[in-house]
Amino acid sequence: MTVDDEAAARWGGHVFPASRAQARMWFVENLHRATAEHHIAWAVRLRGPLDAARLQTALNGVVARHEALRTKFVDSDGVPLQVVHAECAIELRLEVLGPGDRADVEQRAAAHLARDAARPFDLATAPLVHALLVRLDSDEHILLLTVHHIIADGWSIGVITRELAALYSGDDRLPAIALHFADVAHWQRMRQP
Repeated sequence: MTVDDEAAARWGGHVFPASRAQARMWFVENLHRATAEHHIAWAVRLRGPLDAARLQTALNGVVARHEALRTKFVDSDGVPLQVVHAECAIELRLEVLGPGDRADVEQRAAAHLARDAARPFDLATAPLVHALLVRLDSDEHILLLTVHHIIADGWSIGVITRELAALYSGDDRLPAIALHFADVAHWQRMRQP
């Protein structure tokens, strides 16, 4: 259930109340800006030929499936609201490091990954997801995905990773999503006003 049509027009998406946990995290983030305390980052080493454009398409396919990955948080008189965009794209940034001395390439890759995992999010700007592809050499890459904990949790990592792999491999038969997090947040607010 959206908050109202006026709010949707104002913020450019469907507007929902934030869950209690999201409201707490939003408040803390507004106190301590530009920290990586609430970032969830994970890296996957990919060996073999890689089609970066296909990976970009698969990544945006995952984003299209999950409202949380298209969500931002706005301030409505001191109260956070979720704004879910109908469409939102993630930029897959590419850093080319190799070929070169293996130890040097690995060290530079670790520095790039750490720096990107700590890159701040603006909670009022979707998507709250960063994607970095580091090319170590022609057939070895590291994919780093970083999400803000306000839109995802540890369980989400597995879902995102599995769906990304499925879409990259051409399997577009993923099951429909019956329940989104905004639905859960609304249910929570209705149960405990």
